[in-house]
Amino acid sequence: NYPPERLKYIIKDSNIDYLIVGEKLPDNLDVKGKNVISLGKFDGLINDLDYNADIEISGENVAYVIYTSGSTGKPKGVMISYRSLCGLYYVMLHDIFSQLPRTRLNVSVNAPFLFDVSVGQYIALLMGHKITLIPENVRTSPQELINFLNEQKVQVFDCVNSQLKSLLREGLIENKENTLIALLQAGEAIDNKTGKTISSPGDIR
Repeated sequence: NYPPERLKYIIKDSNIDYLIVGEKLPDNLDVKGKNVISLGKFDGLINDLDYNADIEISGENVAYVIYTSGSTGKPKGVMISYRSLCGLYYVMLHDIFSQLPRTRLNVSVNAPFLFDVSVGQYIALLMGHKITLIPENVRTSPQELINFLNEQKVQVFDCVNSQLKSLLREGLIENKENTLIALLQAGEAIDNKTGKTISSPGDIR
């Protein structure tokens, strides 16, 4: 959903070798010299990869690059190291998941991949948990989101305080089909009233 000019800039500035797209390449993108991989053919690609890459990676190597909004000028690529990812992994493991039942949990990814906060959710894969990606059109409708969480049997849900408040008004906790055992609330300070609503005995952690 990025504007074409932003996409073109990121492709050029990052000097990528590979570009993963959906069923087809978005219009008006210059991908000359790039290897384009379609997710529609991803299963076949995986079947062809029957080896482990012999690559040495240190904590200082770059794990990924994420671009700023560019509100003060051109977007800037921020390089995130494996050391930072490892730090996030151990914080999530120690402070959150070690406090939850030691079973394979269904963890939501509510934040778009455009935002770094999403890493904190899909890193749950490294702990052996399952992740469920919440579609953009569902994320913006409280009732649809509650229905989606129930249908997918999500157990760990991430959100900001403003979204949580709208979900509570729609009956998130009272819903009999609710399977949530933990809420990961971040990005905004949680107010006292909301905190008391979700912290009563027997409720969600």
